[in-house]
Parts: sequence; structure tokens; C-alpha cells
Amino acid sequence: MNESFDVAIVGAGPAGIAAACTLADAGLRTVVFERGEFPGAKNVSGGVLYGHDLARVLPDYLESLDVPYHVIRQDTYSVVRRVIPEGRTQCGLCSRLRRGALYRYARENGFTRIALGHHRDDIIETLFLNLFHGGRLKAMPPKLRSDDGQNVVIRPLCYVAEREIARYTRARGFPIIPCTLCGSQPNLQREAIARMLEDWERASPGRVESIFNAICNVEASHLADPGAFDFGGLERVPAGPGG
Repeated sequence: MNESFDVAIVGAGPAGIAAACTLADAGLRTVVFERGEFPGAKNVSGGVLYGHDLARVLPDYLESLDVPYHVIRQDTYSVVRRVIPEGRTQCGLCSRLRRGALYRYARENGFTRIALGHHRDDIIETLFLNLFHGGRLKAMPPKLRSDDGQNVVIRPLCYVAEREIARYTRARGFPIIPCTLCGSQPNLQREAIARMLEDWERASPGRVESIFNAICNVEASHLADPGAFDFGGLERVPAGPGG
């Protein structure tokens, strides 16, 4: 692929297609990347499901919009299945493998931005995953630079709730390709966090929005991380004359 684009969209789920269409409507040259040997191939749960029926769904739709696309071919699934013991969560390794493939492809083809389709709910879920299982206050930022400095990742839908993306998807009539790989894993912690947030929202409407607002309004001086705030250098301010 020798063409140049303004932005690359990774993944062709509702969020990815929504981002691609919105950017294309705004006049940006947009390319969509899907993983697997063909569109729909990532819908795997012990084998390829729906692959033959869905092989043309994404290409036909993107071609109807005149949006160029390219499928990155890399068998991350077999590596994950070989390395991760049965019953353990596969997400961490799978994510690293996919991210490495995307960074490499972007670098080889001169892309300077990689757009991911994470939405507001993904970011909140990641916050609690890190809090409960990693002992860290960490989520996903709207924009970040890769460790090697060669790629910049943006999340244009990070302030949008999943339900709003779903509503927009239905309104635009986007074709939805089901993915059962991640959801098929037993004891998936992200699913447990999502259910917890749904329960909270039902019991206290507006709580999820409040949590996201907290992510956007961090006061490091009122936490306890000396790397984020210089507690050691904090001294009393002497009173002025007459104080």
C-alpha cells in the first residue's frame, strides 16, 4: 500500500466503523485495519466461526463508502493459545501481540497516527481492572506516544458512552461482525467489571458518568504517590507581615 492517509482505524466493530465513517464524512482520508487472514477471521472460539459468511461483509461495506482498507495477517490466536495456560485470561498477551503488529505496520507504511475505538466505558473498566488486579490508578489516555516514540495512538471515541455508539450504529445501519473470542473466556475479569458498573448505574443513575469525570479531574496532591506529587518538598508558607 503506497497511498497516504490522515488516520488509520484499527478494528471494524461498531466503534471502529463509527470512527471511520465520522472521519471520512469530515473529509479525512481514512483507512480501516482488521486482524486475521480475511475480514471476519478474528471471530474465533476454538476455530473460525462465521468466517465464510462474513468474509465479504466488511469489504463490501467499506467499498460502498469508498474507504480503503487492509487486513493485517498475523496469527496471534495460535500464539496466545500455546503460551497461556487453559483457564487463564488471554487478554494481556493478545493485546501486546496485536499492538506490536500494528506499530510495526504503521512504521513500515509511514502512518503517524493509529486510531483505536476504545470508548468511555472501556476506559472506566480499565481503571477498575488496574485498581482491583494491578494495584494501580491507571486507565487509558485519549492520546499517547509509543515507548519508541515512532507511533502516536489516539482514541477519538474515548469521551463517548458505549450506548451512544450503539445508538449511532443502529441509526447508520453499520454491519456488525460478532466476535466471540474474548467473550468466550471463562471468568473474564473485564466482563465482571462491566456487570459491576451496570449494577451501580441501575442503583445510582449517573454514577458511571461521575467516575469518568473523576478520571478527568485528578488531584495528585490528594492521593499518596510521591512520584506524582512532591510531598517531601512541601513546606509551610511563612506568614507575611501582620499575618
